[in-house]
Amino acid sequence: MKNRILLITLLLLSFSCISQTKLFYDELGDFSNGYAIVKNGSKVSFIDSLGQNIDIGDFKLKKESGSRYVKMQKNGFYVIQEDYKNEGVKNVAGEVVIEPKDNKIIVKNDLFLKLDSRDSWALKKGEKLETEVINEKGEAVFTLPGNYKFAINPISNNIMAISNLKSPVLYKLVFLDTKEETEYIYNEVVKPDDDGLIRATKFIESEGKNKWGFIDEKGKIVIDFNYTNAPGPFNNGLAVVQSTDKKFGYIDKANNVAIDVEYINAYNFENNRAVVRIYVIKSVDGKINNGYRVIDNTGKILYDLGAFKPYSVPSDYYNHSLIEGGTIMVLTSPNSLNKSILNLDTGEITKTDFTYIGKFNSGLARVRLRDENKKYIYGYINTKGELVMVQAKKSQF
Repeated sequence: MKNRILLITLLLLSFSCISQTKLFYDELGDFSNGYAIVKNGSKVSFIDSLGQNIDIGDFKLKKESGSRYVKMQKNGFYVIQEDYKNEGVKNVAGEVVIEPKDNKIIVKNDLFLKLDSRDSWALKKGEKLETEVINEKGEAVFTLPGNYKFAINPISNNIMAISNLKSPVLYKLVFLDTKEETEYIYNEVVKPDDDGLIRATKFIESEGKNKWGFIDEKGKIVIDFNYTNAPGPFNNGLAVVQSTDKKFGYIDKANNVAIDVEYINAYNFENNRAVVRIYVIKSVDGKINNGYRVIDNTGKILYDLGAFKPYSVPSDYYNHSLIEGGTIMVLTSPNSLNKSILNLDTGEITKTDFTYIGKFNSGLARVRLRDENKKYIYGYINTKGELVMVQAKKSQF
């Protein structure tokens, strides 16, 4: 099949024709839920999609493992910290939602776990350590005795996966609306997908191993526990599955094979399109072809990417779509370190001067480029590949 991509070469060599916001920060982070973390010296804050600064006051942002800060969560909530035993939650309006006092805050599935960080000897008579689940509105929806961060995995505002705190680790599901709960039977439970189904795995005695299936938000089995390899989430009514011989395809919610299990790689649907790979590499009509295709929800090939490859291909296929914002893909260009952007609505490829393009969020992605002194700096592009914000240094004069 001939390549259906209309290749338009737009080398972004001159940015002077595009209005750019200058960002006077030492470091720029990726956007998350409409905000990016920025840093000047030791001062950390956020910017919004227009480049406006959101000051966090005298608090610090909480760091995850390593040196990365916890990103902005839904509804403009973020985790603040006075020290490792005093963490809280604040919003972009400047309101403290959870006071940073005697708390450890853990983010799980867009919800917050508030763990009591006090030592047992510091408790008053009658007090007990406990863990609360706080929703995206700042409301406590569930409380569990103890302060074990691995004891609760909040699946949604209504479903809590509670650990037995033993080996092997098993979870029961607690449904807050009906007060019902299951036995400790699940090895892993994943938050609901866009179509409202929950992936879970449990031990199947007849086969002597763990298998994956799907349940709904009431705990009812929708697709039985038949899958050895983790399936992807349902999106646009389809979920990617992997056979025992390492081939990929897609099922529908009735557990029918909707798109044949024949690909060597496949990724989640977004906006009724998905990326698949049919072979590793071949020469087609004397040109290199890396085997990547974009298909629709019937399996029809929309685009043959030819020598292009998706940029930053994850190994855990079942958690990712290589399509961003429903309409674009970032590609690695053949014979070049610079990245390209494919618009799936028009079929046009825009070649860029950027050797790095991060994940798009809120229509923006962080990029790396060279300044007039050939030094690397960072900025943000829109989905057209236009540089709309760029790192700059204030004049010392």
